[in-house]
Amino acid sequence: MPRADPRIRKVLTTVNGQVADRAIRHALFLERFKTHEVDQIIRFLNSEVFPDIANIVRVRLEMGRVLTWTAYRHQEMLKAVDQEIRTGMRYARNRLSKELKAFAISEAEFQAAVMDGYTPKVFGIDFVVPPPAKLHALVTSKPFEGKLLREWFDGLVPQHKAKLGRAIKVGMAQGEPIPKIMRRIRGSKAAGFKDGIFEISRRNCEAIVRTATAHVASAARMATYEANKDVVAGWKFLATLDAMTTDICMSLDGNEYVIGEGGADRPPLHFQCRSTTTPILKSWKELGIDLKEAPPGTRATMDGQVPANLTYGEWLKGQPDWVQNSALGKGKAEIFRRGDLSIKQFVDNRNQPLTLKQLIELEKAQ
Repeated sequence: MPRADPRIRKVLTTVNGQVADRAIRHALFLERFKTHEVDQIIRFLNSEVFPDIANIVRVRLEMGRVLTWTAYRHQEMLKAVDQEIRTGMRYARNRLSKELKAFAISEAEFQAAVMDGYTPKVFGIDFVVPPPAKLHALVTSKPFEGKLLREWFDGLVPQHKAKLGRAIKVGMAQGEPIPKIMRRIRGSKAAGFKDGIFEISRRNCEAIVRTATAHVASAARMATYEANKDVVAGWKFLATLDAMTTDICMSLDGNEYVIGEGGADRPPLHFQCRSTTTPILKSWKELGIDLKEAPPGTRATMDGQVPANLTYGEWLKGQPDWVQNSALGKGKAEIFRRGDLSIKQFVDNRNQPLTLKQLIELEKAQ
């Protein structure tokens, strides 16, 4: 197995280093939680929404072949499609919103518990969790990428209707048979239904769900830092430095900010951003604690950061096998442990889904 960077072992002797280590590990689990949320939404669209839309289009096209296809019939069909997709997206949004509200609370509780768990208890430092109402508001009232969650889902409706309408117009203008038009909408079996109009909506939904989840996670952490600013001095940007990291996340990795600043640099910085943050706890001196009176083992344990140039691959080398398996998949993790390939030669294994309950239980077991 590749030898862990000695800087990792050194930094994990400090409170801030241990908290940062858990932040990176937690980010891996969050990717699996995002996958679960995406799966739930896509499963609903595939089973309840897209089949109904396809049926509306097929029936209207068959009627048009018999009664002559007109602009009026085309618009009436699009109205019916609009209502169906609007209802479906509203349901998807409400389901995601409900799940993310519970997630916001669990994320804040996790962050407070991690800080509390690594801080020596001898000084009686207590960490608090923001009120549920404040955390719930992060889901519905705080925009990401310039829009609220509701606005992102509402925006999918005209996009879907416009693309579907154009596909039908092209098919009718070229005199294509109805089955061919329907393949353009649903996609072909040979391509795994990835080449149709519905697939575009699936990808758009996935991007929104993953980004919204990252947004809530980041906002909940920030709210927890703010609620504990008597102990938390600031926060640090942590990027997942692998083959898929964007330039903007690479450029900010390791940057530190005081509480209340760096708002424009808080993740997510783009759709499907995987970067995270970690708190910077105040030193004993900043907390007004006399180290001369500190019990053995607690002196010099607060300061310390994960080095700014420590890559994700180097960090991963120092993790136990089960963490590496979670990050890469068991087969790729075994290759990684042999040291034959660098982390940049691996690609995302799409992560096995992890429900919120499983995420909470997994973190409790650490």
